[in-house]
Amino acid sequence: MNDTHSGKVTPYLLHMGLLFLLLILSCALSVFYYAVVDEPIESTRLSFGLLPADMLFVRWFGELSMCMPVGVLFAIAFSHSNPQHSLRWMVVAVTGFAVFTLSWLAYVLILVAFMVRHRAG
Repeated sequence: MNDTHSGKVTPYLLHMGLLFLLLILSCALSVFYYAVVDEPIESTRLSFGLLPADMLFVRWFGELSMCMPVGVLFAIAFSHSNPQHSLRWMVVAVTGFAVFTLSWLAYVLILVAFMVRHRAG
């Protein structure tokens, strides 16, 4: 009996679906950076044209966010070419995305907290 049309969701299909969801999320992170964050960072340039170091790091982190969709695409390609390792590639992609996103968020929150404290004092 052929199981390809039985209507069951195989672990491989589940892993691929989650990787495609992660691809959409990683693209959303890049779009958010370029649509919302990039222009205000550019407006913080000093009079002689340089960005403050803290804003420069936020900008570099945001530009690095374009690498996340590429990494997820590699995970999808490797997972598709070797289905028995799809769980491993899904875990690698999700872990990389989570570490990157949380570290960027933590840095920005620390920066905002410092700015609020600095202006209040």
